[in-house]
Amino acid sequence: MSSFEDLGLSPELITHLEGIGFVAPTEIQTKAIPILLKHEGDFIGLAATGTGKTAAFGLPMIEQLDMSKKVPQALILSPTRELALQIVEQLKTLSTFKKMKVAAIYGGSSYRTQIDEVRRGAHVIVATPGRLIDLLDQGVFHIRELKTLVLDEADEMISMGFRDSLEEILEQTHAEKQDGEEKGAKQRRAGCRTWLFSATMSPAIKKITSLYLNDPTLVEVQRKGNLSEQITQLYFTVKEDLKLKALTHLLDALNDFYGIIFCETKMKCAQIEQELNKKGYHVESLHGDKSQKEREWTLKRFKNKDVKVIVATDVAARGLDISDLTHVVNYSLPWDVESYVHRIGRTGRNGKTGFSYTLVSPRELSLLKTVQQKTKANLIKGNIPTLAEVLNHKLKTASETILNLKGGLKESLKESFKVSAEFQALNDLTKEELIFRVLASKVDASASDYEVPFDFLNGRIPREMDPNFKAGSYGSRGPRTDSRPGFMRGDRRRERSNSIHFAKDRFAKRGEEAPTSFRDRDRSEERPERSERSERSEGRGERGGFSRRPRSGGSMPPPRRDGAPSQRRTRTFE
Repeated sequence: MSSFEDLGLSPELITHLEGIGFVAPTEIQTKAIPILLKHEGDFIGLAATGTGKTAAFGLPMIEQLDMSKKVPQALILSPTRELALQIVEQLKTLSTFKKMKVAAIYGGSSYRTQIDEVRRGAHVIVATPGRLIDLLDQGVFHIRELKTLVLDEADEMISMGFRDSLEEILEQTHAEKQDGEEKGAKQRRAGCRTWLFSATMSPAIKKITSLYLNDPTLVEVQRKGNLSEQITQLYFTVKEDLKLKALTHLLDALNDFYGIIFCETKMKCAQIEQELNKKGYHVESLHGDKSQKEREWTLKRFKNKDVKVIVATDVAARGLDISDLTHVVNYSLPWDVESYVHRIGRTGRNGKTGFSYTLVSPRELSLLKTVQQKTKANLIKGNIPTLAEVLNHKLKTASETILNLKGGLKESLKESFKVSAEFQALNDLTKEELIFRVLASKVDASASDYEVPFDFLNGRIPREMDPNFKAGSYGSRGPRTDSRPGFMRGDRRRERSNSIHFAKDRFAKRGEEAPTSFRDRDRSEERPERSERSERSEGRGERGGFSRRPRSGGSMPPPRRDGAPSQRRTRTFE
């Protein structure tokens, strides 16, 4: 099937799709729409992010709504506010010709506004579980006449702790209990057909399927080769304390960077946002501690490219549909493979290419291996740009900027690059000299601090990423590491020895005597000879000296019955 006409959609809807630029259906749309238009049972659609899942369930839903009824006929549950708003926006675009009313229900916004949207006759409700439960408990409206329930990213809802809310919502989709039913019986499945869409068939999805769906039809779009063809996935072996500097080098070397930096926690997001802004980068963050207005404002600025870099958590960025993202950076690897797939799925959409960069510390190498094995991805080891490479990149950028300057070159340079007044003969300089003068004014004076060895493997491929590597094939588990990533025990011993050596030299240069703890002790002078120690021991023994406790920590050996001393060898304190 190569067009929407082949999917069984109405001519009116097809004409509208052509008018808004929908030319050909995606693979998930081609496989799912014909089934959803005719099939009355439950359904599971598995497809990677960015493949058109919203239209896959939205178009059949629009076709089957009865506009004469002013009650909710379809409910779409979303784990996050951002994803809910994204779905609302797309549904309104797809249904403008039909005047379908869509209500968004989510936390962090006005109750009154959302209640009014439903009471004005909303045909479709897009909601997060928490706020929806609040309104249902208040009796604002009911959902007993639903025809369709869509669970979008259901595994994420479960992982976020919405299982009880989800089950309560499913129970309220049923009509009043019939005679003969137990009054306290709990309905696990919805009273209408249920469509579940997800990027992967994770264990959580399998569990949800068994609990809440009844013999569902499964449609799966294989993503094997899809990510590796459209997204170039690079990883960089960097110690944890150097990740921020490595990130700034990557940003400096990329003029066209327009993407998301993913972190594990809200605190880390805020920290990276603050540090990058201090260094002169225009960055904003997206996480749960921000109010809904702040998050909506950030998304609006990001979509308009007023801000080209945002730092976000997995939950906040779930379901974001922003076109033309060039890069995704994993500041740290997520603990589950599904989150990794969702992250890199933000780029490389609609047939365009994208890049995924992952900063991997020594502790994350085994996790990276797991990602590679489960996704079958072609992970390539990259090198963080050096200071010289960053400066050369800035030189090229400055050169292009200078050549495009119009009007008086001297005045333009002074205004654009703030060249100091001591350069009196700018027009007499050659182009190369002029470029280097401009470059010197643009480069941060603290750039020398960036000349650090980022790669803790010195360019080598990690053995975990070696396709021929097997556990135990290297003869042992390898060197044991200290609590600091990549720091060997031998290095710590050498560091301690060197610190003592440098401390002694420091005291010697000042003409002072080093403390006793730093002196080279002459054991032959401090400790008596063996014969002298033996005499002292014997003397103490005659005088009733105390014996050392056995090394095992047990009790002292019992005396012999005849009164003679024990024959066990003991040592006395000196």
